Amino acid sequence: MHIAICRLLEPFGYYAFDYFDEEGWPHYKVLEKLPPLKAGEQSVLMKEAVVQYFVEKEVIQSSVNQ
Repeated sequence: MHIAICRLLEPFGYYAFDYFDEEGWPHYKVLEKLPPLKAGEQSVLMKEAVVQYFVEKEVIQSSVNQ
């Protein structure tokens, strides 16, 4: 879960990819600490991040400018 969260929040400026270790696991560094969020706010942030990831990977199309 930690790796997924880091990857999803990377475009938001919270994490940056650092390196792959000898076993091939990605490591991220913290760029900015996440602000204190309520459960509902966390849910919204993660949903936005998941949608952005799938748009980036062209799994889905963004409805913006369509």
